[in-house]
Amino acid sequence: MPIHRTGLSALGTPSLALLATLVSACTGTDDPRQGGFFNGVGNLSNGGYNRRIEREQAALGQEMGQQSQLQTRAASLEQTRQQQLQEIRKVKKQITGLEKRLKAARERQSGLVDASQTESFTRAGIQLASLQTRVQRVEQPDRINGDVAKDLKTMNDEISDLSALVNSLD
Repeated sequence: MPIHRTGLSALGTPSLALLATLVSACTGTDDPRQGGFFNGVGNLSNGGYNRRIEREQAALGQEMGQQSQLQTRAASLEQTRQQQLQEIRKVKKQITGLEKRLKAARERQSGLVDASQTESFTRAGIQLASLQTRVQRVEQPDRINGDVAKDLKTMNDEISDLSALVNSLD
């Protein structure tokens, strides 16, 4: 009586190798959520899943590097913003001091002022008002950037000139 083999053992070793090759050749995707059973077996046998993992880890590493760079940049911008806000507070304090000095000089000089001093008082008042308006514009959150540093330097120079003018009126 002949012996009949059933199941995979009936195929023999060469047939299993052929089946594995066919299964691995049918892989269309290395995404385990797609492709079904044969695709999964093929990816397990030919390293498709390992290549996918390596690719995903490389992409993750690149994204994490970009995130780190962006965090460093954000920290630098925040530091610059805080320095600019501190400088704005300093300029506002100087303007307030100049206003008080100008008002006091005007009160001391009331009645004794000649035309050139009146013009100087007027010019100082206009310059102070202009500085206040510019400081308010610079303070806006969307303005805290590189242009602010240049504006603040210009304002500090003007404050120095204005301080000299107020000193001359005292």
